[in-house]
Amino acid sequence: ASVTPGRLRRSFFCASGSEAVEGALLLAALHTHRPEIVAFRGGLHGRTRLAMNVTGLEMWRTDPFPLPGIHHTPFGDLQALTRLLDERGDKVGALIGEPVQGNGGIQVPPAEFWPAVRRLCENRGIVLIMDEVQTGLNRTGRRFACEHWGVTPDVLVMSKALGNGFPIAAFITTECNE
Repeated sequence: ASVTPGRLRRSFFCASGSEAVEGALLLAALHTHRPEIVAFRGGLHGRTRLAMNVTGLEMWRTDPFPLPGIHHTPFGDLQALTRLLDERGDKVGALIGEPVQGNGGIQVPPAEFWPAVRRLCENRGIVLIMDEVQTGLNRTGRRFACEHWGVTPDVLVMSKALGNGFPIAAFITTECNE
């Protein structure tokens, strides 16, 4: 809690980034009571069933029965994201993305992208989840990559560097009343 950005203070620890992603998405669904999730093409979020389904790389989505209510949009494209959110109305409860895409080709979004995504989520009551499994803990020159844009997500997912090879991960959020 002393190193996470903004008011992120409550951590749930688990063994892998995939589990942390699943926990973050469950938390968003419990908070919003909305069934749908938006993720970005090119993003990698893990190999468990839900994490695989939100992954935006076709070769990683091997679920023979894809889960409904998961939508992928181009990374860095605010117009496409806004159109998708307009189409889905108040069904979207969570938006998940890597601040900088790793397996998607080291994609850095335009400077205005994450601040605009933050505003879209706030205005629509959508939980913003940033998957910092690959970028967290000083891997981009800041403690968390989201800090490059001055954006604090509602839930932050971290792993890899957290354990320095030891299998540990976490998702971090605000206090219940915030």
